[in-house]
Amino acid sequence: MYKQIHIYDMDGTIVDSLHRYRVNPETGKIDLQFWIDHDKPEFIAKDKPKGALAEQYREQIADPEVYVVIATARVLKAADYEWIENNLGMPNKIISRNGRDDNRKGAKMKIDGLRYLKNLRQFANIPKWFYEDNKDYLYPVANYLSAVPIFCPSKQGV
Repeated sequence: MYKQIHIYDMDGTIVDSLHRYRVNPETGKIDLQFWIDHDKPEFIAKDKPKGALAEQYREQIADPEVYVVIATARVLKAADYEWIENNLGMPNKIISRNGRDDNRKGAKMKIDGLRYLKNLRQFANIPKWFYEDNKDYLYPVANYLSAVPIFCPSKQGV
């Protein structure tokens, strides 16, 4: 029986992928083309677990009373899943984009994928925490789930 639910964003929270990230100076947002150009196995392999939060994540996935979710705006491929398994460990569930044509805003994409945590009886009343480095995603998702919002400042959270 689960007693806690912890939901983690990846990039900037539990994963340091800053080497594949830059901000578009015109928009102040992620340079998506730069990210796509570096979203290849040889670059993914250079990502690193990020600090104490990655350690906390690892401890929680080992605890049978904690349900752990990764909710990322990435389009995940085989190299991403392999990296997660080898460097962080697999969570109970992974939420991600449904391909490059999935143009939903990040908060909506995450809410859509996490809706089951609110709607399924076995998850509905369990305390939840949501870890995110993008405030545009953090508060809408946390509010929707009635989760504790945990802001994780990073250089990737725009």
